[in-house]
Amino acid sequence: MITWEEWEETYKPTPLKDDNGYWASFFDNVRDIPKDIPHERIWTMIDGDGIYAHVLSGIRLINRLGYFVTDVPWTEDVFVTSDKEVYV
Repeated sequence: MITWEEWEETYKPTPLKDDNGYWASFFDNVRDIPKDIPHERIWTMIDGDGIYAHVLSGIRLINRLGYFVTDVPWTEDVFVTSDKEVYV
């Protein structure tokens, strides 16, 4: 388990559409992610308990809020936790 800050520093979320921040690399549907992105660079944001969101390495369907793409691929299962409230 790592923190949101450690995840950002280590895996570097990719701003794919513009320079407006990491949310530019957030996709509501996995079908919206460009096909040439390797699976190991895709992360799923999940609903933690209605207030907090967590990020898991890979493509997940249960409690899915959306997907991130990172510059650095993951090599093992990673759970990213945050103590910041996320309103979705």
